[in-house]
Amino acid sequence: MTSNYFGRLQVFNAKEIDLDEHPDFYCEGYSDVIFDGQYIYYCPYDQAADHGVVLRYNTAKPFKDTNSWDSYDAGNTDGLRTKSYWGMAFDGRFIYFAPSKCRVAPYAHGKILRYDTQAPLKAASSWAAYDAEATDGLICRGYRGAVFDGRYVYFVPYRNDDSWGFHAVFLRYDTQAPFKDASSWSAFDAQNIGGGPNKGYWGGVLDGDYLYFAPYNWYADHGRALRYNIIRPFKEASSWDVINLAAINANCVNLASPAADANFVYFSPGERMFRTYALFIARYNKSKPFTDPAAWDLFDLRNLEPYPQAHAACFFYGKYVLFGAYNNDLLAYDTEKPFSDHAAWTVRDVANSDGEMHSFGYRGVAADDQYFYFSPAENDALIVHGLAMRCRVPLCVNQSPPVPGVENLTTYYLEEPGYGTFDITSSRVRVIGTRLGDDEYLYKCYGFGAFRELEVDFEVKLLEASYEPLPEQRTIKHGTLCFSNKRAGQRESLDTDDLAIQLRVDFLSGVVQHSYIQLDRLNGGEGPRFEIAIDTDYYCTLIREAASLDTVQLKIYADAERTGLLATLTQTGFSASRVWRFIYAVRGGGEWTGEDNACSFECGGVEVRQSID
Repeated sequence: MTSNYFGRLQVFNAKEIDLDEHPDFYCEGYSDVIFDGQYIYYCPYDQAADHGVVLRYNTAKPFKDTNSWDSYDAGNTDGLRTKSYWGMAFDGRFIYFAPSKCRVAPYAHGKILRYDTQAPLKAASSWAAYDAEATDGLICRGYRGAVFDGRYVYFVPYRNDDSWGFHAVFLRYDTQAPFKDASSWSAFDAQNIGGGPNKGYWGGVLDGDYLYFAPYNWYADHGRALRYNIIRPFKEASSWDVINLAAINANCVNLASPAADANFVYFSPGERMFRTYALFIARYNKSKPFTDPAAWDLFDLRNLEPYPQAHAACFFYGKYVLFGAYNNDLLAYDTEKPFSDHAAWTVRDVANSDGEMHSFGYRGVAADDQYFYFSPAENDALIVHGLAMRCRVPLCVNQSPPVPGVENLTTYYLEEPGYGTFDITSSRVRVIGTRLGDDEYLYKCYGFGAFRELEVDFEVKLLEASYEPLPEQRTIKHGTLCFSNKRAGQRESLDTDDLAIQLRVDFLSGVVQHSYIQLDRLNGGEGPRFEIAIDTDYYCTLIREAASLDTVQLKIYADAERTGLLATLTQTGFSASRVWRFIYAVRGGGEWTGEDNACSFECGGVEVRQSID
């Protein structure tokens, strides 16, 4: 099993912090986080409406104490509409907020927001705003990220309208000059550097004399990473370099906020159109020419996540590069190990962390001396949310990484039930009235490679099943104990090496003909099955041995002591190299038929007695 770098994840629901002071807006929907030495600030973006509620946490106080948090609605600073920002930069005193897309025509804006960290958060005088949209006669609006180089703050160009207006107009502010003086600002359109087109970027990082910018344009899917030499003139094309990473690999496009360690610059994988995700993390070796393809390493996320996700941002601290959980997955890379080595990487599903079922969907990443922090943004369950999250990397003192064993099902993530109802205790789940095609899942992630050799005890009981009285034969199947590399919502793309124990019931004219426990290699044809009685407990042991990894056996017993063997089912054809990441106690089965059917069952007593990599 891959080493687990993650310490305990903590989650705090900041949704209602100071709600009485801004009753029209919760503290939800944040695009980025930044640390000023004492406080973590959260950048306001969107919550089904543009908002400007800045959230702040005092790192000297307990994370889950309401008194450690405060907020301020900066959405109408200096008479301007200062709402919807993506990304921040800190110059040692002031925090600058990058103006982003918005919901008011022209659906992006250029109003820079600034906060003086030496002044009270809730005083209007601590805040200032400047509309930089017309700087140098260019259209300067719609940014995604900001970065400080020691004197200048740069705003990273993204999209300047509600259509396909991805752009490359970099905006720069001289922090040694007055904030509201137009002469303090300059702009440069980098779209034609290296022949272009360079349109759409997400985040930047300073390293030495260079700024690096990640290419992101989910409409055109481009991979043209930019670099600017900060000791050379801002508006000279010769100060800039570009490399087309898509020329190295066509799938190396749409990257996101980069980070740098002593030797490399890392680019996060972003999101592509229709929620397909970038497949690669790109790494640049700073000892080699930026435009040399040999200077770049690409890590294929499919080595860790068969169905990769975006990670939106990364941050280097200590010896780890941490990639944020844009959806469910948090990634960490140990920079002291080879980039291509699976053992250097840890992946963790963050849903249902710290008792918060819907703790997933984050954007920015920042760190103080002990923790990484993530900005709560949106997810499929809550749309926007305010579940602020932090984690320790590496593990806390006296803390061990989670490993499979006697499974506590209350720590599993429950995908929102369809028509079925779930009764979940630590040892057992009872599902009542689920139907074919219902996307209902109860699962836990133990990380890449967690399950290879297996010996697992569990119990199942088919409580009842029904189907409308049709003259043709009908069959329903519902997954109980399963092992997979796919989480909830990916049922439609099962591959042949998913392992599932399913309850099967055959009907004729609406009458139950037979009911079974079936051992399946999903999409590998019908597996062997054993006929069972309804409302009867069956005690099972699932075995996959090191000497025969292509074969799985299921032993079915009549008693909890497992002395009365009823049947042994054998399924072959598994890849010997197959390892699994997720364990399921319930996995939705079948396709929607439009016909009335229902099934009720139980699964429990799950104990993974052997799981050795």
